[in-house]
Amino acid sequence: MSEHLRRGNKLWESSRMFLLEHKQALMNRKLKQKEFQQPFLDQDHYEKLNRIIMDSIKNEQSITITYSDTYESRQFWCWITKINQHENWLKFMNEEDVPILNLERILDVE
Repeated sequence: MSEHLRRGNKLWESSRMFLLEHKQALMNRKLKQKEFQQPFLDQDHYEKLNRIIMDSIKNEQSITITYSDTYESRQFWCWITKINQHENWLKFMNEEDVPILNLERILDVE
């Protein structure tokens, strides 16, 4: 084999330079691909969620809420203190620092 074919990676060594803007755009695209896509929920499921939440408020029982976060679904337990259906949010009380949750992000309630 001739000497010019055995030079390893030297031919492409100069193409390793990455502009900061390109690196940031590539990282943003990878994060966008990892984002959690909320599943489609039908009307029956929303009625079930509503019934469980109303029973929880009426009986002052704690419930477990599964909600969609940016990159995954998360779960926590709480006592619901207030619902505002016009502004589409839910206020609750638990040991975490998330006092208000958007109703559209709720996936399941137990």
